[in-house]
Amino acid sequence: MAEITRIAITKLNNDNYQVWKYKMELLLIKKDLWDVVNDAAPIETTSDWNKRDNKARPTIGLLVDDNQLVHVQSATTAKQAWDALKAYPEKSSLSSKVFLLKNIVNLKLQGGDMEEHLNAILELADKLTALGKKIVDTLLIAIILGSLPESYSTLVTALESRAEDTLTLTLVKGKLIDEYKRRRTAGIEDAMKAADKSGRTCYFCRKQGHYKRDCAKFKRWKTSKEKAPPSLSLSLSFSLDW
Repeated sequence: MAEITRIAITKLNNDNYQVWKYKMELLLIKKDLWDVVNDAAPIETTSDWNKRDNKARPTIGLLVDDNQLVHVQSATTAKQAWDALKAYPEKSSLSSKVFLLKNIVNLKLQGGDMEEHLNAILELADKLTALGKKIVDTLLIAIILGSLPESYSTLVTALESRAEDTLTLTLVKGKLIDEYKRRRTAGIEDAMKAADKSGRTCYFCRKQGHYKRDCAKFKRWKTSKEKAPPSLSLSLSFSLDW
């Protein structure tokens, strides 16, 4: 049991049969128990066979979630338990594929993090692969590009115009993440500029958002003062100072 814990195989649940099956095969092979699970029992079993069968059956049962135990509780041999677990996911795999396909095509980027969005799509694609339905890269790229908002249309058009043999999944992911980071950086800079402007006060017009040297009203006043006759300029200056 300690060895199973160290190997850290996630117990069989409703979503991980293919991964669980592969890891369990490796574990049973490592323990020299795979033949009693995979092969039909001999007509006359030996004490060695029975001993290893008694090891294999609990190895399988202890790595199954409680809600999956119903499929193996009546099994009296390791092979019966293994075959029962194998049969159930195959019956439900079609509905699982439909569910995952719906999720992957309906997933849209709506103001969230680009890397998290791409990882969510790829995770769903991996789950479909585990069910025996691999999405080819060209289709996966189309799904990703179709999941982006209209604001990415220029980049999407540029990517779609590339030759298909150069449009790799790695390239698309890199371009999208770079564009997202560029936009995020630009957004932070714009926010900093806006915050900086909000703290400025013009002591000429008394309005916020700019300094006196940048004030349009001050510049007009200064220009009119410079063009005015000396007497008018003096009078205007006096009235303002007063």
